[in-house]
Parts: sequence; structure tokens; C-alpha cells
Amino acid sequence: MKRTSRALVAYSSSEDEAVVDAPEKKKKKLPSLASSFIVPVPVDDPALHQGRVRATPHVEGQYAAYVYIPLVLHPGTALYSLVDEVLNVTKEMVPAAHVIGEIVSCSRNSGGLAVNNSRRVRELHLSLTRPIFLRAHQREEFKQAIKLIASRRTPFQASFVTFSELTNDERTRVFLSLEVGAGHNEVRPSDTNLIPN
Repeated sequence: MKRTSRALVAYSSSEDEAVVDAPEKKKKKLPSLASSFIVPVPVDDPALHQGRVRATPHVEGQYAAYVYIPLVLHPGTALYSLVDEVLNVTKEMVPAAHVIGEIVSCSRNSGGLAVNNSRRVRELHLSLTRPIFLRAHQREEFKQAIKLIASRRTPFQASFVTFSELTNDERTRVFLSLEVGAGHNEVRPSDTNLIPN
């Protein structure tokens, strides 16, 4: 069977139409966006960050995370006094040293408002991972996985053995650290579960 080519609708030829010169419309310029919609591009200026140099370039929507156990030292405890003394000697020996983890302790009054009682506490941390880079959609799942691992761990005692210094991979920064003695074996199984596949 052979098909015949017949048009369903007959259109007139464009040659049949008269050419009409339409006036050219000017394109309207769109208004500029409000500054609240513009995401600022991060500036990698080490002078603004205690001399730190970004080891991994900034990627929009990527977040650096790491897992640690916080350790709050209160004034009057032996470990607080020891750390305070070591930090003072360190600042004398290395004036450019930057102390991390000093916070002003606040308490709540009877009305529930935070009150500064000017007692400085130090928050140290036991690092369980190196920095892990997450995309925005991975953050909640990562947080839930950490909570699950933590809920399966039993509490344990830990003590510190000695001070040591750690240098970052780029050899641009040095950290004064306390090495965990007792409790080290209890921490190790946690951090092997945190290593990404």
C-alpha cells in the first residue's frame, strides 16, 4: 500500500504574505539582585585565620566535618592547672602561638538567662577522625550514624600520658597535644568505624 502525501491543513505560502516592518522592541534591563541573594566568594587570606592556609579548596555546598569527644576542664582541677601552666610557658617560648579552646563559662540565673561568671574553662577534644568532606545532603545521615555509633559505646575512663606536638600534612601548622594513655584501646574501635569506605 502506497501512501499519498496530502497535507491535513493547507497553509498559505510565506511569499503570499505582505512583509510588514514591525518596530524593534527595546529589551528591558533586569533589575540587579539584592545583596542578600548574592553569596560572597570566600577569600583565602591566611592573615584573617591565624596564618592558616586552606589545604582543600573551597567548594560551594561542601562542608568539612570531624568527629571528636569534648573534654571540658574547669578551673581548680589538676589537669586545668597543668594545661594552663604549659600554655603559659608555650606562649613565652612561641609568642605567635594561638590558644584554642578557651571559653568563658556561663551559668543560668533563676530566670533562665545566661550570666557571665567570668570563670574561664578550657574545652579540649579527643579527635576521632581527620577532616571529612560532606555534601549538604550527607550531613544529617552522617550525624545520625555518629549518634548510633556513640549510643553503642559504653562509658570509659581515660587519662593522659604526655604532651607531644603534631604537624599537619602541609607542614604549615604545629599543634600541642596530650596523648591518651588509659582509654586508648576503648577509643580505637570507635574511630575505625568512622573511617569512610
